[in-house]
Amino acid sequence: MASAAGMAPQTSGRGVGQILKSVTGFVTERLPGDRGHLAMVRHRIERIEGLPVGAVTVELWEGMAMLKGEVPTAELRKEVQRVVATVHPTRRINNFLRIPGESAA
Repeated sequence: MASAAGMAPQTSGRGVGQILKSVTGFVTERLPGDRGHLAMVRHRIERIEGLPVGAVTVELWEGMAMLKGEVPTAELRKEVQRVVATVHPTRRINNFLRIPGESAA
């Protein structure tokens, strides 16, 4: 029978982020350059003609981008995605932009 002392947790000097990564498979920390890219992306999106101010929310992390909000047309949805792809070096863009009256997929 194992004693309680034999079951004590061992510390390896790993940080919480490393532990979370090993448990969940990802870390929620942003890459150092994401903050600067986010400012550039927001600025470029604000300049898209026909897009209401504040209609799109952008989140960037670890080479990925997430777009949320509501845009008037499918063309504007594609344009927002194109702008993000040209400004931020992404591996993937999750485009969750909705168009009024469009049914959820």
